[in-house]
Amino acid sequence: MHDKYLSILDIRSRVTENGVKFSTLTLNPSLDKTMILGTPLKMGALNRAKESNLSAGSKGINVARAMKAMGAGATSYFFAGGETGDILLRLLKSEGISYRTVKTKAPTRENIKLIDSEGVCTEINESGGPVSEVETGELLSLFYCGCRDSKTSCVFLGGSVPRGIDSDIYAEIIENLREIGIPSILDCDGEALKKGIAARPALIKPNAYELSLLTGVDIKNPDVAADICLCVYAETGISVLCTLGAEGAVFTGDSGCYYVNAPKVSCVRCFAGAGDAFLSAFVLSYVRGADELTSLAYAAAFASAKVAASGEMPTQDEVAAYMPQAISRAI
Repeated sequence: MHDKYLSILDIRSRVTENGVKFSTLTLNPSLDKTMILGTPLKMGALNRAKESNLSAGSKGINVARAMKAMGAGATSYFFAGGETGDILLRLLKSEGISYRTVKTKAPTRENIKLIDSEGVCTEINESGGPVSEVETGELLSLFYCGCRDSKTSCVFLGGSVPRGIDSDIYAEIIENLREIGIPSILDCDGEALKKGIAARPALIKPNAYELSLLTGVDIKNPDVAADICLCVYAETGISVLCTLGAEGAVFTGDSGCYYVNAPKVSCVRCFAGAGDAFLSAFVLSYVRGADELTSLAYAAAFASAKVAASGEMPTQDEVAAYMPQAISRAI
């Protein structure tokens, strides 16, 4: 028996007659440039892109964008700096995303995604920062006040930690949110994830690689992922949603362990944000009252539609086209 901590069921209890309200915190936002190549990637040689797109990126921002596409309210809190920060703000404004920011001296980072003709994605991500102690304090103050004033149902915390901020930042935030009764969902990796788990978020969302780093176990297939997720849940009481790319996803929580496949995408246009789209769709479906199986199937369809939708979030019609292929089951 675990001590009582806020769980994903507590998110449902915070849904009011005005619906569900989410907030997201992104400490290391980015501009994501995706380039689609017409040939296999050739190292040390000239590669030409047949298509490219620029989009707002990083986990919390992607969650806010996905929630907007699904008709849910989400306010995104993040740093923005330099010309790249200005571009980031313009992109989010054009999408109608609600946001609140703190300006930094360091420019917003840029990430490059290369997708070759075989569907292989190569990523090059900048570190981000440095962020000063004063800048961090300003953003957190803005964030906590905003969450209280808006009566936020749930907070999404995620992404890498930029230079200038300690890896225990998410653990501190989770504990502070719990004191004011707000459940949190954590999506990060490495030391930040290990320390964050100790603070007991309602849910964590590692991918296969991140779960392997956390546990030291090579996640070779969904069965192994399910076993590890069950172990993490048994030890901590934290629900685990593990995305496995083309192998689907596994969810473990209070009612058991579940698996969903990944609907096939004929034309891969943008991997960036697919995991964030999956997480957003699963959580929104679940807190609106759907069960785990239904929520996983919807999330799988939403993520597949996102991969096929360039840098944009998919429409509900695009998601519906993948629903027949999304098959979920209890393990």
